[in-house]
Amino acid sequence: MVHPRGDNGRSSRSGNSRGEAAARGRRGRGTEQKGSSVYKNLSPSAIGIFARQSELLEIALTHRFKGLEIDISEVVRRAQTSSVAQACRYLCSAQVKIGGFELSVRWAGDEKDFQADLSQLGLLLEVCAALGADRCFTTIRPTCDQRPFHENSTLHVER
Repeated sequence: MVHPRGDNGRSSRSGNSRGEAAARGRRGRGTEQKGSSVYKNLSPSAIGIFARQSELLEIALTHRFKGLEIDISEVVRRAQTSSVAQACRYLCSAQVKIGGFELSVRWAGDEKDFQADLSQLGLLLEVCAALGADRCFTTIRPTCDQRPFHENSTLHVER
């Protein structure tokens, strides 16, 4: 039966109005769903913040970021002088996800630099495993000042 008000007798108190549905949607925003893989990640270099890792970690925690993009080479240097566990201790204790890091392999450089960086990958992987860091990135430039385009493309494919 159609009610004279045109809403089948339902009032806005029943929770079926558009306004209440929109309000429920607004209240739900910003809450993390269980099992969700999306989280707020601080990427300091993208916004022009350059500081010590401990300061960046403090900023991330203060502003409730769940993840932090780190300078992995700093952690690897500390692991070389002490241990992997010691180098990763402060990042692990903060319980912040490692949102990513720039791969510290100079793959577009000369062969000597490339091979030297590859020889350090074992330690880098140990640090990544200790931190739970499973995302890295690098920039692939389509051009190069040292090689013609076709040689540069070939180098990309080979490495």
